[in-house]
Amino acid sequence: DPNNHTDLHDVDGKVATCTETGIHAHQKCNDCGKYYINGQEVSADDVIIPVDPDNHTDLRKVSGLPATCIQEGVLEHEVCDDCGKYYINGEEVDASDVILPIAPGNHLSLRDVPETAATCSQTGVYAHKICDDCDTHFIDGEPVSENETIMPINHDNHTSLRNIAGVSA
Repeated sequence: DPNNHTDLHDVDGKVATCTETGIHAHQKCNDCGKYYINGQEVSADDVIIPVDPDNHTDLRKVSGLPATCIQEGVLEHEVCDDCGKYYINGEEVDASDVILPIAPGNHLSLRDVPETAATCSQTGVYAHKICDDCDTHFIDGEPVSENETIMPINHDNHTSLRNIAGVSA
């Protein structure tokens, strides 16, 4: 008897996500394979819920990272690990929109280089800063070439004078 289904079993519903179809809660007859929702016979296709591109169940927050003189940065955003879509403040964006370009003026690894006085035989070095990431030199906050940090020989700075008997300076 087609209306007498004695081996119906309940099938739990499943929500559709951004990458997977869902199913409506329904009953299925183990004898004839027919599907029922609220007592009404439906097709196998009617129990399927299509993929929901807006239902992201695996969103991951990504912290922002500033761009530096040698490295791109990243804006704070979310990414769906299931479908790979990116979001900033709930709005979908392209992957390239979360990337910050290299910031040539953002030197995070500056160190002081102390002054070394020039002598009559050796050049010296002016006090300055150097970025250990990009090797840019700075004097008074302004970028300079490495040559501009070199103090010329100072012929009046004799650090190795010796007294020689019988010779007057």
